[in-house]
Amino acid sequence: MLDAVLTAARLTADQAVVALQPVLDPDGSVADFRVVGDSGLISRLAGAASRGRTLRELLPPASAERMIATNARVLAGGVLVRDETVLAAGDDGLVPVLTDEPRAVARLAEVARIPVGGLVVLLGRDVTQARAAERALAASEERYRLLVEHSSDPIVVVADGRVRYASPAVRVVLHREPDDLVGAPLRCVAHPDDATALADLAESASHAPAGASRTGRLRTLGPDGVVGWIAVTATSWLEDPAVGGVVLNIRDVTEQHEAQLRLQREALQDPLTGLPNRRAFLRSLTAAASRSERTGAPFAVLLMDVDDFKRVNDSLGHAAGDDLLAELASRLTHALRPSDSAARLGGDELVVVAEGLHGPGDARALARRVLECCSGDYRLGGVLVPVTVSVGVATSRPAAVTGAAGPRPRVDAERVLGLADAALYEAKRRGRHRIEESAPDGAGEVRDR
Repeated sequence: MLDAVLTAARLTADQAVVALQPVLDPDGSVADFRVVGDSGLISRLAGAASRGRTLRELLPPASAERMIATNARVLAGGVLVRDETVLAAGDDGLVPVLTDEPRAVARLAEVARIPVGGLVVLLGRDVTQARAAERALAASEERYRLLVEHSSDPIVVVADGRVRYASPAVRVVLHREPDDLVGAPLRCVAHPDDATALADLAESASHAPAGASRTGRLRTLGPDGVVGWIAVTATSWLEDPAVGGVVLNIRDVTEQHEAQLRLQREALQDPLTGLPNRRAFLRSLTAAASRSERTGAPFAVLLMDVDDFKRVNDSLGHAAGDDLLAELASRLTHALRPSDSAARLGGDELVVVAEGLHGPGDARALARRVLECCSGDYRLGGVLVPVTVSVGVATSRPAAVTGAAGPRPRVDAERVLGLADAALYEAKRRGRHRIEESAPDGAGEVRDR
């Protein structure tokens, strides 16, 4: 029956079955075990036929004593016992033997010892490679852990849309505890409005070849409601057993992002008045002209400056002149409609682009409001100084241009600005503190308003 069981057992190359019968002393204690069935384990270990022979006959003394003692406990207790046994290769490196002396090559067997009908059945499995792989993986994971935990930049590992690991640095950049992130959806890492973008970034990286990266920049939201910016590099290490996910290398770029915004603002903003500068105005003028071409609706340009501004600088100093321009810009802004935009072209020259006009009277009404609001007393250096301004107005009038698609309106933005400049010049020539408007035919003539 036992032979039939051993024959029927479907064993792989790294598995074995051994049946051991106890050999008793006269007093009934277990003195040895005799091999009554062997799929090959003991015979390979001993290098000789094993059936009918005892463990003391087959194995080195110390190895035999350990195996006898362990099997006797299993038989006496009547319970299954699992353990692992070190198998050392022979000097030739080919024949595995149980040995009491250290050898160059060692193998490890996982053994389940089962008491069955007065016998002890050993189910053995070679786990040398499995344990080596486990040790290698553990060492790799430990190296990875030491690497990421000492990184000043946060590192997050994500798999199946959830955080599997978060390095300690997430406390500083993401304002979250690492343990709170582990197991949470990836969207918790980003600002709610950028959560989808982060998920898409990780998903894209997961489909990329191993080691390939995808990058992005997105917002974070701290517990105090403060918005930050992070640069994220997502790299696929799904096939690496030490990682098993997409690695997100995160860098705090909040200061860099804010610096870029400051540079952009400074490039388009007048530092004295806070108004857009000439560069920004030309962009607004071009955009207004494009909208006028599409809709056929006119827009107006109001160009203004301070009457006798040089006298203020010469009598009170340039600091007073700067204060005047800053206050003038503030008054001008309050005189405008939401659809209007103001800018400083340079010196004391300010300009307005007015859109959403319903008729020629709208531009004139706006110019009168600007004139009234910006003229008056200004406190400069503790002194009230009366100030007046002059305004030149030009309104765009799209001209029909015939093209392949038929007639379409065309607006010359630079020409509109030039007409406003000519109107301002005429206002100065006629005595200042007045409004002049370019002629309806756009021929460069101006008329008194």
